[in-house]
This record gives sequence, C-alpha cells and structure tokens, in this order.
Amino acid sequence: MRRQSGLPAEVSSLVGRGPEIAAVRERLRVGRVVTLTGPGGCGKTRLALRVAALAEPGFHDGARLVELAPLTDPALVPASVAQALGVSERDAPTPTAGLVRELAGRELLVVLDNCEHVLAAAAGLAAVLLAQCPRVRVLATSRERLDVPGELVFPVPPLGLPADGSAAAVAGSEAGLLFAARAGAASPAFELTEGNSAAVARVCSRLDGMPLAIELAAARCPALGPAELAARLDGHPGLLSGGPARPGRHRSLEALVAWSYELLGDAERRLLARLSVLRGGFGLGTAEHVAAGGPLPPEAIAGLLASLAGKSLVQVQPGGVIGYSLLETVRQFAAGQLAASGEETEVQLRLLDWALGEARSAEAAVGSTGWAAWAGRLSAGQDSIRAALSWALGGQEPEAGRELAARLARWWIATGRYSEAGQFLTTAAGLPAAAAPGIQARVLLGAAWSAYHLGNNRRAASLAADGVACARQSGEPQLEVWGRNLLAGLAWHAGDADRIVAELEASRALSGQPDPALAARAQVLLANAAWLSGDLAEQARHGALAVELARTAAGQEGLALALTVSAVSAIAGAGLQAATVAALDEAAELTAAHPDRFTETTMRNWRAWLFATLGQLDAAETEVGLCWAAGRSGAVRLVEFLGPLAEARLAAARGDTAAAIGALRRAADGGRRVDVIVFVPASLADLACVAAIAGDESAARRSPPPRCATPRA
Repeated sequence: MRRQSGLPAEVSSLVGRGPEIAAVRERLRVGRVVTLTGPGGCGKTRLALRVAALAEPGFHDGARLVELAPLTDPALVPASVAQALGVSERDAPTPTAGLVRELAGRELLVVLDNCEHVLAAAAGLAAVLLAQCPRVRVLATSRERLDVPGELVFPVPPLGLPADGSAAAVAGSEAGLLFAARAGAASPAFELTEGNSAAVARVCSRLDGMPLAIELAAARCPALGPAELAARLDGHPGLLSGGPARPGRHRSLEALVAWSYELLGDAERRLLARLSVLRGGFGLGTAEHVAAGGPLPPEAIAGLLASLAGKSLVQVQPGGVIGYSLLETVRQFAAGQLAASGEETEVQLRLLDWALGEARSAEAAVGSTGWAAWAGRLSAGQDSIRAALSWALGGQEPEAGRELAARLARWWIATGRYSEAGQFLTTAAGLPAAAAPGIQARVLLGAAWSAYHLGNNRRAASLAADGVACARQSGEPQLEVWGRNLLAGLAWHAGDADRIVAELEASRALSGQPDPALAARAQVLLANAAWLSGDLAEQARHGALAVELARTAAGQEGLALALTVSAVSAIAGAGLQAATVAALDEAAELTAAHPDRFTETTMRNWRAWLFATLGQLDAAETEVGLCWAAGRSGAVRLVEFLGPLAEARLAAARGDTAAAIGALRRAADGGRRVDVIVFVPASLADLACVAAIAGDESAARRSPPPRCATPRA
C-alpha cells in the first residue's frame, strides 16, 4: 500500500530547474542539512518541495513540510515544528525534548520553509535534531544560511533567460517557458509567437529571471499584452536590469511588486494592504470581517479577492471551501503600505475582534456536538489568531489579549498545544492589571493543565489551586469543575484516594449541566480511587458510568480511556467476561482511528494483562511491544512504569519469576522517576508477593507490601 505523502500537492507546475533539482538532491545525499538561499521570490520553496517529493520515497518515515513564515514569535518555532510533524508534547519538558524523543529513531526529511525571520530559533532546533536524531535530515529555505555544523548551502539562481528574442529561444528558456505558462493560465487566448516573443524576452530580462516577478508580470498580460507590458517595465525606475547575476535582483522584485500594486484600483490596493495582517490561510468570512470598513463594504470583498487572485497577488487554496493566502514577499510589501496608510491599528483591532469572536464561540461550544467544528476553525485560523494575540499581549491591547488567551485555553489543552498554551497564558497571568475572576480562572487553569501535561505536577497543583479559587469567585461552575478535575488527577498521581473523591464530590455539588467529557473523566478518576481502595465492584461501577458518559460527549472524547478503565476490575480479579474483551477491542479500534498515545499506552498494558490471564502468551507479548511503542512514540512518561509492569505480568504467566521480579523492580523505579507515586506501592507489593512465591525471602523482605496495596491478579 502506497504511503500517503506528508507534503502538500503542487498548486501550479514547476517550470525548468532540472540542473538545480539534481544539484540539491546530490547535496542532500551527502549532507544532513541543506539550505536553499536567495532573495524572496527566487523560487526556493517550490524547488525545495519538488526535491523533497522526489526524495521522499527514500525515507522510511517520509518527508514533512513545516511552514515558518506565519510565525511572529521565534519562541513558537519548536512547538510549530512538533505540531506540523504530529509529535505530542505530552510529558515532555519542552517541545524540543518531545521532538528528540519522537524522532530519535525515525528516518525523516524535514523541510523548514522561510527561516529568515526566525533564523536563530530555526538554526538552534535544526542543530539539536541533527545532533540527537541521526536519521533525520533537514532541507531549509532562507534568505541566508542557518550556519549550523555540516550545513551545505545552495544559492538558488534565477531562471535561465532567452538567448535572443526569437520564439524558439524564448520557448527554450526557463524564464520564457514560465512566462508563457502563466500568461496562458491568465488568458487562454495567449500564444507565444514570433510577433510577441521579443517583448516576452525583454520582460524576462528586465525581471532578471526572478520567478515570482515573472509570474506577477505574466498575470497582467490579459490587460496589457506583452508589448505594452515590456514598454511599461522599460520605463520603471526600479527595474534597471543588469543581467541574471546582478546582486540587486531582490530590489528588482520589490520594484515589480510595487509596480503591480500601482496598477491596482484604489479598492484593490486598500484590500491588499489590510489583508497583510492575516497570516497563513484565511477564508472569505475572515477577510470580510478584518478587511471591510469605510469604502470597502463586506459585499465587495469577494469580487476584489477574485480580482487580486487573477493578478497573482493573492493565492487561491483549492479545496471543499476555497481559501486564500498571500506570498510572504507580497504580504511584507502590503504590510508596509498598511503602515503608511495610517490604518494599521484599526485593522489590527478588527483582527483582534475577529479572533476574540472565534475563541468565544468555540469556548461556548465545549461539550456540545458543535465543539469539533469550532476546534477545527480555530486550527485553520491559528496563524492569524497567534498574530492577533502577540500584537495584543505585546502592549497594544493587553486586556483584550488576556481575554483571548483565556478563551483559547480549553482549545489549546484539548488539542495538545501545551507549550504554546503555557507561553501565552504565563504572559497573560503576568499582566499588572487585575482581571475579572472568570478570565483569571481560565488563565490559571489553562496554565495548570499545560504544566500537568508537560510533567510539572508541582507547578500544576499550585496554579490549579489558585485557578479554582478564582473560578469560585466567578460564579462559573464549569470552570471550577475543570479545575477540580485536574486536582483529582494530581491526587491520583499521588495515590491519594480520599483526595480524589473529595475533589470530585465537590465538583458534583456544583450547579449547572456537566460537560460529558469532564463528567466521564471524573468517573474514570473515581474508578481509580476505588481501585486504590481495593473495591473492585465500585471500580467496575464507575468504569461503566464513564463509558456511558463518554459515549454522549462531543466526538466521544475520552471513550477509549473509559472503556479501558471499565475492563480493569475484571482483569484484576473480579472475573473475566466477554464484555471485558469487547471493551478493550473497541478501545483499540478507537485509538487506531484517532491516535491518542497516552490512552493507547494504558490500554495496551491492560490488553497484555488480559491475554496473559487467558493464557494467550503470544498475543500478550505482542501487546507488551505495542505498549512500549505507543509510549515511546507519544513521549508518554507512564510507559516507564506500564511497560515493565506488562512485562512482569507476561513473565509471571510464563512461570519466569526471575524475569518478573526484575521487571517489577524496573516498574517501581519508573514510577518514582516519572513522579507518579501511586504506582510505586503497587509494584513493591507485587514484587514482594512474587518473590515470596518464588522462595526469595531476601527479595520479599526488601520489598514489603505497603499498608494500602492495590488489587492485583
């Protein structure tokens, strides 16, 4: 079965570049980091993507594109790379650490596109990956080299120019071919002939063979024609060609973009300038909200966007719903025009208002059937939302910025953007002016959940306690439930069953309709508390309730974990049933369809126990391997306990007590190492029992059962 590519499909064909493709592929064969350099518009990105597509079959784990142009904050580079590569941040102290853990054994080509404005951060991350992930290679594009050890640099040259003005020479040159292709796309009536070839050759030479400049010029052919186009370019003061090797090629491109801008109507100019505040892709509705106003009514935006797209100043992103984007060179020029217009603050405020509206609507949908759609909208618009948030928290609108961060907290946590949440929410929490209790509660609780998932339980506990206090003042019970749910989870890690019950009883007493996903998680924690206390019947009851609630949650969030917990009591000694196997089979199907490495690690551990108990030792061994694989690929710290525990159960089923004792010791050490104390007593208790059965009295004495041993098979 053919592996699906991790690279985007080409929107338009790459013209020429045969020698350059071969040269870059050769550099990538002998070096682990290759950087394509050159000014904006010289074709670095398109060349990199073609090389990556050709090289992808040679990498076991394929190739992935990471677009850095939308970023405004270099600190977000590692998190953005992790997100683009599908690397979970859970249980990793930093996104970089998570990337290293995930990629250490993988063979992957990572394309870092548009590094120049975050150069130090991109270079630092690339250096770490190259040093610690021996089978990862990096293909970067930047206006200057990354300057990392072992870097091979390839300056991207301009396209080859026609040798003369004949139609044959133009058609035989890369620049001429590109012009003809794009002019034909803009006007089907265009045809390269002896009558217009000299003008086309003059245009290509005047633009120094720069691909973007040629595309922008060719888009004007329907209105001007090659001869008029060449005449206008000849008279433009910024386009004084000095040949393809002239160092001022970037100035020529800027002048061409300026020339294209000058040819626009007033409404088109105003729209293009206002669109510059948007990052990444955007939809028509976003453009209408942000760019409309004054002489630009919302109903005019669609037509103006189509006009700008026809002139290649706006890129159209095909799909079920048409989207748009700006090339970074065009966006930067347009941003300069917006700043000069005096409208920048007004447009930035409209962007912030749009982002707040999206975040408020998404937060209001949490727990409903509409939540998944709203979460998807936030993901699609995240680059522009980040830009609005950075602008606001940077001192322009701090209170609105704090509210935006607060309302994004649930989405950040639900989608695994833990480090990004921590960064923005920490900034929001540090603002000097006091916030409304509800906003401050969201900020503190979001930061607490971020710390929890990143493995800093002590910080999570402190932030959660303060967040719950603010939530109580706010009169928003669901906020307090969210916080107490976290406090109960921390109590589980500490092995404190009474605290788990106390926190969740307090949550239950709060008024309001509970979020099914949070309610299901509460039942999971109550099942864990019952398990700690040795009450398997109560554990089974709470597990069944967790499944029932999770089935009603938006997207059945948490169902796989609830199904796993529902099977625990039967495996741990209450008696296996057909429903036990069915529950774990369904959990396996869910994690296969919607990967959740944390849940899968837990589920695979219990499947190993199940098959070992049934005497199906080959199947149990397979599940042990899958437990380790899920934990390692998802950077799930609990695998350091659960992996050895599954090995111990399998060894015990085989009658290999020495192996079981060794695995249980490693399980206890793993529980201590990951600061999940609840598992240490259970491992020591099992170790003492196995050692006593084996007649190893000294080992049994060294591992006495604790006062509250957890139930075990």
